[in-house]
Amino acid sequence: MAIKRSESFVDQVVEEIKERIDSGEYALGQRIPSENELSNELNISRATIRSAYIKLSTEGVLKRVHGDGTYVRKRIPDLISAQEGVWDFCKLIEHQGCQPSIKGLRISQRMPNDAELKALDLTADDQVVSVRRVIYADEDPVFYSQNVYSADLFDRNIQELDLSLGLNEFTKKYTEQELVSVLMTISLGKGELEIEDVNNKNTSIKDNSLWIKLEEIFYDTNEIPLVYGLTHVQNMILPIWIGLKGFDK
Repeated sequence: MAIKRSESFVDQVVEEIKERIDSGEYALGQRIPSENELSNELNISRATIRSAYIKLSTEGVLKRVHGDGTYVRKRIPDLISAQEGVWDFCKLIEHQGCQPSIKGLRISQRMPNDAELKALDLTADDQVVSVRRVIYADEDPVFYSQNVYSADLFDRNIQELDLSLGLNEFTKKYTEQELVSVLMTISLGKGELEIEDVNNKNTSIKDNSLWIKLEEIFYDTNEIPLVYGLTHVQNMILPIWIGLKGFDK
């Protein structure tokens, strides 16, 4: 890699890795060299390589697996600011001329599942706090969400927390952390399977209805994963802009 004095070392490493992915040297889903290996190859400090890996992880290009290594994601989605409105579900509802409201369903502390372990970079001994909510447009439930945090972020009785707050407000008030960015994947889900907790709370949800499923990892100002979210969307248009630069049509 030829060093360019006009660019930071981190940015140059980021571009080098992206070029290797574009050329096929690093295939989608492939495990790439460790921080030490790439540091030795490029003759650049390990701290610089680590910063580049973290930056590419928050951009959704790489996936860091605790205790395993760093991989090129099989699908490279866009990273969208968590503060640009697409993640403020109440504003989306208002934009469509409806009245939003949030109903907290349940908050609990438990051991994490495998997806939560990986997303939040936790150990098997860590516990998580799970927050479940339904967001309504007028009287129709349109967003069902589960947000999972490391239990270490909370210093009070979680049963006293206000579940009617939205994600950003809840996170800032009770963890004193700020959500800066989010990595998202989209798929389809089946309502009768995904929203059992809602039905248990006598919330009116149609059986066999199709949902859009959003799997989200929210990052704080230090580019550390803070919240792992699963959101199911029903009967709501999502105005999500996705850039296609660098994608094959």
